[in-house]
Amino acid sequence: FKHADRLLSLNISGNELTALDVNYSTEMTTLDASNNKLSSITLPTEHSITSLKLQGNALDFNTLPQGDGITQYTYAPQQDVKISKQGPGVDLSYYMYDGQTTYVWSKEGSTLVEGTDYTQDGGKFVFAPSLVGSTLVCKMSNSHFPGLTITTSEFNVSGMPTNQIASFTTLESEVGIVTLRSCIQRNT
Repeated sequence: FKHADRLLSLNISGNELTALDVNYSTEMTTLDASNNKLSSITLPTEHSITSLKLQGNALDFNTLPQGDGITQYTYAPQQDVKISKQGPGVDLSYYMYDGQTTYVWSKEGSTLVEGTDYTQDGGKFVFAPSLVGSTLVCKMSNSHFPGLTITTSEFNVSGMPTNQIASFTTLESEVGIVTLRSCIQRNT
């Protein structure tokens, strides 16, 4: 909206938009962009917005604007986030905002215990072998956005890979390069 610098109010709710840039609309006081598919939004650094509705989008702790100066700010709920479907662990470190994100994993409604059911390092999780075959969901919250819980898609725990593709021994005095190549045999 480069030529919308005098726009005061905008309602674009329910339009399946994926990105929104109103950077030039410095005089805007009301913006309703709820119930779209927004994963990014750009507001003016210096803005006049007092009412902002962003619920029902694909925004998260890193992409939601801070509520500075906004008296009516609705950002919850947001759409579930899609994560990898399966593995021995999962990386949710992207959702760690300002070190304040809390992760709560559950299996069939029962909360898992850190240190027993999984380990975590900065939002990167590895699940215990006893959970292999289980379907889990994570609910994330952050103190910067009270009342907002972001839920992941279902995650199926699998075991660690056990395939050995190569083995070799190196000598400390030797310097060399190891190259792995994949060969595909084609029938012509």
